[in-house]
Amino acid sequence: MKSLAFGKTDQCIVLINGRHPLSDPEWKAYLDFVRLAVEREGIYRVLVWTAGAGPTSKQRHQGIEIFKSHAGTLRAAVLSSSPSARGILSALSWFVKLQYRVFAPHDMDAALSYLEVPVADTGEVKRLTEELKRDVL
Repeated sequence: MKSLAFGKTDQCIVLINGRHPLSDPEWKAYLDFVRLAVEREGIYRVLVWTAGAGPTSKQRHQGIEIFKSHAGTLRAAVLSSSPSARGILSALSWFVKLQYRVFAPHDMDAALSYLEVPVADTGEVKRLTEELKRDVL
């Protein structure tokens, strides 16, 4: 089974992390996808939903480098039910100073608002999120 799935709408990149550790090849494919979406299409919003798995320290560092290279424009919202994951991500955001926030999974509307996804496009982002969840859960 895949450890992650990703896709995009016209307004937002969506990443779903399953319950299993993220493989390096899948993570690299995701980061390459983000780079292209940002640099070629100007998509600067990332929605992450996790069932518990997350990137390793090495993978996090790789992801942070992309955010740093697009500081001020790229922002992410992470939806997680894990209190420890939410705490770690919140603390990390204080030190790294990147534009991302952590939300409970039921706070999808708040996450999309934080990402400034136009209201007319939120349905498409939610549909893609549910579709991608089926690929990893």
